[in-house]
Amino acid sequence: MKGTHILLLGWTGSTCRQLRHHVDLYKRLDCEVHVATPAIRALWFPRVAATPLLERAVKSVTASSPPPHRLVMHMFSGAPSIFLPLIREHSAAAAAAAAAA
Repeated sequence: MKGTHILLLGWTGSTCRQLRHHVDLYKRLDCEVHVATPAIRALWFPRVAATPLLERAVKSVTASSPPPHRLVMHMFSGAPSIFLPLIREHSAAAAAAAAAA
């Protein structure tokens, strides 16, 4: 799976230590892994709590050298409700910017 980047979005309140098993699994498969762990407050304030996490993860992926051949998003319980609306907004803004260029 060389060239594949994994965006691992943990469950609400998870820690990097709790996701270590998954990170190790993907690394054994020769993937580049980027992790974001949303705090509990992200449930109530997703824009405030989750946006910086998502922005850091996206910057980490886009700054990778070489750039990702494939991007896989692995989301745990709670993460889709927090991150998917933000990802949709980010994708729409990126598409609009690309169309305007």
